[in-house]
Amino acid sequence: MMIHCTIDELLAIREGEGSQGALRHLDECEECCEELERLHQRVAKLKALPALTPPRDRWEVVRGQVMGERAQRRRKFGGWLTVAAAASVALTMGVGRLMAPAAQGPDPLAELVTEAQMLEEALRDMHPGRRVINGRVAGAMAALEDRLSLLEFQFAEARQRQASRERLIILWQERVDLMDALVNVQTSPVILMGF
Repeated sequence: MMIHCTIDELLAIREGEGSQGALRHLDECEECCEELERLHQRVAKLKALPALTPPRDRWEVVRGQVMGERAQRRRKFGGWLTVAAAASVALTMGVGRLMAPAAQGPDPLAELVTEAQMLEEALRDMHPGRRVINGRVAGAMAALEDRLSLLEFQFAEARQRQASRERLIILWQERVDLMDALVNVQTSPVILMGF
């Protein structure tokens, strides 16, 4: 019974490092010669494949796509939601003035709406795509933006159920807090860490 060369032995022969016993066997065995030839052909076919190199930096493309989708969702829900919220605030303030004998100081709901609008402008003026950020900052930004998206749905639900003024104040306060945190994350200095 003849013991044929293993694939490792054939690879060693192909590289010019085969043992004397394997070389002698190859001279005598037609089956092993054919296998060595198939090995040469496989290697040649593999070398003929085009070299594929991954793009150097796909993060910006992926991030841009995700941010675009989020912005689209926000515009879809946020545009009419902001108008509706502002209208409900104006209506609430108008009804409140009719029912209240005299103004008792600044309206906390109106102040929160104004502060949220200022923070939105600040976020629009920032250009986070032009800044290098690390994974931790990107994760924090994504988490805050996700929470803001969820808050938009809570606003829609509150409006649909005609929520109380206290509930609206809580929601607007949460929106201001999240947007303020997002501004802070985006303006925080980037710390580059080496390995």
